[in-house]
Amino acid sequence: MKYISNDRVLNFSFKKHNNAPWIKEDLVKYYASGREAIISLIDLLATDGKNRVALLPAYVPQGLYAPFEKRGWEILLYPIDKELNPIWAEVELLIKRHSPSIAILIHYFGTIQAIEKFVEICHKNGVKVIEDHSHILTKMDKFEYKGDYILYSLPKMIGVGDGAVLVLRDLTIDIKKLTFHKTRTNHIYLLKQFFLLIVNSSIYKIPSAKLVNILSAVFGKLFSSYNNLMSIYQNPNKISFLSYKIVERVDFDELIKTRSRYAKMYKDKLNPKYFTKLSSINSENHAMFAYPILVEDRNSFYKYLSKKGIYGTYLISNWNYIPKEYQGSSKFVDTEYIINHHFVLPTALHLKDEDIEKIINCANEWGEKRYLK
Repeated sequence: MKYISNDRVLNFSFKKHNNAPWIKEDLVKYYASGREAIISLIDLLATDGKNRVALLPAYVPQGLYAPFEKRGWEILLYPIDKELNPIWAEVELLIKRHSPSIAILIHYFGTIQAIEKFVEICHKNGVKVIEDHSHILTKMDKFEYKGDYILYSLPKMIGVGDGAVLVLRDLTIDIKKLTFHKTRTNHIYLLKQFFLLIVNSSIYKIPSAKLVNILSAVFGKLFSSYNNLMSIYQNPNKISFLSYKIVERVDFDELIKTRSRYAKMYKDKLNPKYFTKLSSINSENHAMFAYPILVEDRNSFYKYLSKKGIYGTYLISNWNYIPKEYQGSSKFVDTEYIINHHFVLPTALHLKDEDIEKIINCANEWGEKRYLK
């Protein structure tokens, strides 16, 4: 039985494609990770005399939250609805009460959120916007950036050991002041990341899903690099030479075409009786990190798929920053529903159409068995 997951593997050619979504932008910085890009940016913004107050979604990864916390910024959290969009009344209220200098909107899992409205609200109140593209890649001629700063976290979508891209559209910022640490501090992190990439690229073709899953879990635990990254990100590194060369050789047009096709297959064929599909999903002309659905019995669904050799996932570890006193309140009820019921299905580039068909068939089969009880 084949192992099917969203794990990253090495996937590039020896030909330079140079067709990344940000390639035509004038002001671009390549960092080793997204959190290093963020901490470099906010260190620069903190020197302009503005409030050190940040507005973040309540469903947010540690990689975005930790830099602001580490630098002593006040962090405001806005709730999101069941379509992953901000709850606008709360956003406007928080901005008027606290006057943040920066706000973040995330295109979760590759969905396209209402960035135009978010930017309009923020800009009329003097708030700069970070538009997080860590889960999405778009064709250059099909999507227009709206935020002041655009963030890409490359290992989320392609097989590289490190890498983040910060696109600067704010012309008031001096890009020369965005500096890197003088000496590289992430050697151990890089070695672990590339080792895991090589392992995943080697084992995923083993015709035993159970064995591959065990090997992946063992190597993942032994060579986990998360703690290494958390200990070094305060001194920003630039992207490694090897990762940069891989990025040049990734065919982003083909990547977007393939992942877009997989997303459309899910959108068209998953049975809406059993799964809630988000209307914020537009499967054309962009690549999704994974295909998100909302499912009532997530644990049962996960176990059923894993028995078929399919390993989807959900993002909850280090993603929930709702204060305990607000958990269960009406203010964050939709946000908590998303946290507790979302599930993302694989769209990895190394998968085949028949793999996606198998996932869809198994998912619908689970729904039929569960709802016919």
